[in-house]
Amino acid sequence: MFDMFKTIKELWGKDNLLVTAYENAFKMLSEGLSMFSESVKSLRESDVGKIDFNIYDKDIQINKLQRRVRKQIVTHVAVGGYAGSADVAPGLALTSIIIDVERIADYAKNIWELAVAHPKKLQCGPLEQEVSFVEKAVKDKFQRVIDALRETDDGAASAILHDYQEVSKHCDRLVEKLIKDEVGEMSQGDAVATALYIRYLKRVNGHLTNITTSVINPFHRIGFQPKEIRDAQRGKK
Repeated sequence: MFDMFKTIKELWGKDNLLVTAYENAFKMLSEGLSMFSESVKSLRESDVGKIDFNIYDKDIQINKLQRRVRKQIVTHVAVGGYAGSADVAPGLALTSIIIDVERIADYAKNIWELAVAHPKKLQCGPLEQEVSFVEKAVKDKFQRVIDALRETDDGAASAILHDYQEVSKHCDRLVEKLIKDEVGEMSQGDAVATALYIRYLKRVNGHLTNITTSVINPFHRIGFQPKEIRDAQRGKK
């Protein structure tokens, strides 16, 4: 396995912009998790899309952090004279991670906007149990990804990629059922809102997968399944 962030851990305690960028990336992840959890709650538990903070302000904060991390990495590599060192790889990995976090924040915002547009808390009718399963899986995955990244735990990252590999396909099957009208009695509004919600959950799951691969893969393979997991999915030994 590839320990992308070993260099950052070796720099811990030093006045180093790469370490600061790393910590700011975790601030983004924490804010992203808060946005996602609260937007889901507003859609599924509130009749009026209630949320305890201004989600647009949160989104602006994440965008500012993203720009700050980029600037810190560029300054560290260019001004600090690290362009030819091992510091470049984790810096590039961080730029990839923060892009995924920013996209997750956008989907969290979309979920909240869906909650506001939907007249009541969303009940997914005959699909309720399956949608709840996906919803819980993505919530659980989010925290596990943060923990694996914080510890640079490649074993935990591999487990995450294995445990949640069917989530995306399950989302596709649910949307297909809605399109083919195979789910029984649902109002048009609930069916449309459910389909959109499932798609948003799928995209959040996908970005979390991308982040997870940064713990295992070298920079050029971030976002792609590790070879051993890919081969296992194809039934290879």
